[in-house]
Amino acid sequence: MSKGFVVDLKRCIGCKACTAVCKLRYELPEGVSRRSVTTKEFAERPMRYHISLACNHCEHPACIPACNQSALSKDAEGRVVHDASKCIGCRRCEFACPYDAICYNPVAGKITKCDACATHEGGPRCVAACHARALDWVDVDASFTPAAAQVVKDGKALLPDPRLTAPHLKVIR
Repeated sequence: MSKGFVVDLKRCIGCKACTAVCKLRYELPEGVSRRSVTTKEFAERPMRYHISLACNHCEHPACIPACNQSALSKDAEGRVVHDASKCIGCRRCEFACPYDAICYNPVAGKITKCDACATHEGGPRCVAACHARALDWVDVDASFTPAAAQVVKDGKALLPDPRLTAPHLKVIR
């Protein structure tokens, strides 16, 4: 069974603990992050959302066919994983991802992306680091409906249309 991230916009306070723990775990250089927190503000009705995003481990990821080195694939649990030994750093996958979830690491000369802490028994460390309990890593089943693009405020979508890649991302607001 596949898994996916749930982001609760009502709970996220924008503290970036999720990004910090990921950056430390993967020893990423300054300016490189596998997870990001974006703040969206809407003027019509003063409202601010913080959105913690990483790879959505999409059902139909745009990054996999964009990689001509087969450095990206889906594992048995549905995660989109990166094989750094095959990566040549061309960044085609980075440009193909509609969620900006792939980041180029200039020190390594290759891309880096969330693997949902595949080798960590406790699941993604970003989820454990979230003191506001705004992140979760759950089974994607019939009740899991990706609502990423449905998060619309003042006529603006916060994220790309989920029909593009069928992200394993559920946004609660």
